Amino acid sequence: MRFTYVLAFLVSFSAIGQLTEEDYLLRYKEGVQAYASGNSDKAIDLFTPLTSRTYNNAVSPYALYYFALASIDQNKSYQARATLRDLFARFETWEKIDDAYYLYGYANFVDNYFGEGLSYLERITSSGLSEDVQKLKQKYIPGMENVTLLKELNEQFPADRLIAETLVKNIQKRSYNTRSDLELSDLLTNRFNLKTDEKKNAAVEKDFVRAYDDEVTDIGLLLPFDLNDFKVSEAASTKRYVFDLYSGMKMAEKELNDENIRVRVSGFDVDRTAESAENYLKDPDFKKLDILVGPLYGRPNRVIESFAEKNKIYQVHPISNNSALLADSDARFLLQPSNKTIAEASLDFVESLERPKTVSIFHDGSRNDSLMASVYEATAKARGFTVEQSGRFTDVENIKEIEDLGHVFIAGNSGFGTTMMRALAQKNINNVILSTASSFNLETISRSNLRRELYLVYPEFADPQSPNLKEFKKAYIAKMKALPSYYTYLGYDFVKFYGRMMKDGKEIFRLNMDESPRMDDLLLSGFDYSNKSSENKSVPIVKYNHGLFEIVNQ
Repeated sequence: MRFTYVLAFLVSFSAIGQLTEEDYLLRYKEGVQAYASGNSDKAIDLFTPLTSRTYNNAVSPYALYYFALASIDQNKSYQARATLRDLFARFETWEKIDDAYYLYGYANFVDNYFGEGLSYLERITSSGLSEDVQKLKQKYIPGMENVTLLKELNEQFPADRLIAETLVKNIQKRSYNTRSDLELSDLLTNRFNLKTDEKKNAAVEKDFVRAYDDEVTDIGLLLPFDLNDFKVSEAASTKRYVFDLYSGMKMAEKELNDENIRVRVSGFDVDRTAESAENYLKDPDFKKLDILVGPLYGRPNRVIESFAEKNKIYQVHPISNNSALLADSDARFLLQPSNKTIAEASLDFVESLERPKTVSIFHDGSRNDSLMASVYEATAKARGFTVEQSGRFTDVENIKEIEDLGHVFIAGNSGFGTTMMRALAQKNINNVILSTASSFNLETISRSNLRRELYLVYPEFADPQSPNLKEFKKAYIAKMKALPSYYTYLGYDFVKFYGRMMKDGKEIFRLNMDESPRMDDLLLSGFDYSNKSSENKSVPIVKYNHGLFEIVNQ
């Protein structure tokens, strides 16, 4: 892979901050030498203070560039992307900006952000990089198999032959295709004069019709509404989440219908009793629903499970992460990742940091968090980790001091994380700390804790800097006269994602879910049901960086 080694020679500049002109340049040269000798750890340490916004001189963009290079060497492409975005914002006329665009494209490709990466590769004007750009694209794009994502990239980059060729190849090798996909394949084949497998193409052409098909995806929300006396401004938490979930779903319904994806969301008041669900089953139109969301409680859920299976209706559980709800059915889904999936994603991330495979695990004794800690322990052992300590935290003296401990895992209620961080500091344990986000009050967490090697497992994460989120909040406040919550975002994302997955019919739904395309207009971290998963495998892990939390594992 091509990366340019750029050198900044002695120039006159005015440095602001603790480092003098000579100190800044000396540290920069030491960093370059460390990186060139393969010591990226030392290079990152040397470059880190040089990337501060307090320095705005001729050498600063070079320091940012090298910091990004060293970050990639450390498998921290998320860190490289953030640094390069800072470089683009501060030094857009830098003489080596094309090299930075190329590096940013590479860092995005590594983490499967192909649209973002390609958009910056297209900014490159230097002819000397043309061959390297093509080699980079050739390395990553032909191996893509997600047809939905490839279609999005084709819309974004219609003149890109490699994307078109890869899309056509994947459409033709599928067992099932919609007519529109086959027409797109023919269009691209003719436009780019591609070779095709005519026999295969003819074999897969077939129209699919859903039962009760009225070209509308009908979604029924089965939750304890009981909203007769509900007031948004006075909403108790037990009612508010239902209202927020439904409101988010209705906003997504309107937007999808504006896209000519016809969706209809209906609410059904289902409480803890079986009778509250049975009442709806008497209506013959109820079986025409395509997706049932809920119920939350066991008795009505048993009624709905039987009904949904008999009438071939998909059932989605919006809040629970209990994988037992999926048993014996391939037509039930969780919007949340299970504890096992959270543990697997967390350990995947820890392994990417190349830390020793040792862990200490602490929880606060609460039912849910002790269960999470137990699942984490079992999963870690199954993956070859040595669990040095695991249990409820009671006192700092009970924490074992393990030499070269790989990482610590924390699960507890709000406030427990701060208690654990203080206790670990007293024991001089400054290792990688992975914690459930719910272990901290993120409104009051101290900067000193955030500056440590603290990573938060945060399924509810919504990026406050996202333009989509900002626009949504503005529209929601204008309409509802209230602030949206996590459940508002969840309802919105659910309808957006599932509505698009269902638009081609039930026969194609599972195929679409396997591809689980990344959708840029969602508010949370998205959905991943690839490899026939029935639970959402998207588990964002975030770290505090330059005043903001950023996802580091996607």
